[in-house]
Amino acid sequence: MLRRVLKPLAEEIQEARNGADLVAAVATDGPFGLIVTDVRMPWVDGLQAARKMRQAGIETPLLVIMAFADGETERAVHDLRRTSLFRKPFTADELLSTASQALAKRKATDA
Repeated sequence: MLRRVLKPLAEEIQEARNGADLVAAVATDGPFGLIVTDVRMPWVDGLQAARKMRQAGIETPLLVIMAFADGETERAVHDLRRTSLFRKPFTADELLSTASQALAKRKATDA
């Protein structure tokens, strides 16, 4: 579903099965315009992957998807630079709008 919704915004979309694959893809195949990850991922979760990327100096905008809101995870996401929290359930239009805004902010910052 994410691939289909985000396709109009990207020439290429790359998928990762878990947080470790995400970090590896960013390190070897990046840079990317936007990274979308779920908090709950096997082995290395999306939040751990986001932290590793920020610690490595990767400033790509992150959209972190989360189904179960808890204060600790919300604070951790908000503490990361250029990172937005996106709660499930969501519509395709909401995802497309949020991703478009993140990409526009990146273009404005990079310009």
